[in-house]
Amino acid sequence: MSSEAIDRLNLVAMAIGHELRNDMLSISMHAHLLAGRLPDDPSAAALVRSAERARATVEDLVALARETKAFEAVRISSVISSARLELNAIWIDHLVDDPSVRAHGSLLARAIATLYRNAIAMSQGRPTITTRVSTRANRVVIEIEDDGPGVATSVMTTLFEPLVSARPGGTGIGLAMCKWIVALHEGEVALVQGQPHAVFRVDLPLLH
Repeated sequence: MSSEAIDRLNLVAMAIGHELRNDMLSISMHAHLLAGRLPDDPSAAALVRSAERARATVEDLVALARETKAFEAVRISSVISSARLELNAIWIDHLVDDPSVRAHGSLLARAIATLYRNAIAMSQGRPTITTRVSTRANRVVIEIEDDGPGVATSVMTTLFEPLVSARPGGTGIGLAMCKWIVALHEGEVALVQGQPHAVFRVDLPLLH
């Protein structure tokens, strides 16, 4: 992704964050009020979690677009754990080690969560998701493989473009945002072709 494209997305993130911030604060406040009145209702608790996650996403995007959020050393295992919160799958992990990267932890976790949600949507039956983590030539490589039929060749070359989706009901925004977040971490994300299932690979600088 070019620096010009990243600059445009920064402006979009800033504009979206500005428009949504007050609304998300209001939604979060009323979700907490509802949960207080219905302490035993799991739907109310789920609404609070969703509202808080959405509010945090808006705040993170605004902070990152303004470059006010400092990156820090983050373990890949922590990013993966955060990405899986509230996702239901059979997880198979092959982690050679637990390398660190310089990252905005919560946003990087959201990028990985997008790949997990995409993998879950593409799987058949109860999804089995395989994650591989390794280090190669000062890079951290994360591979996420589903157990579905793979990605249609018609969208392979445009999969990370806005409004292009390989999964039923997809908006085509998630993978584009995922690519933007990874690019801000000086990394790359790509679909690995020639596999029986869809495999997404994230490549990030290794933090020594």
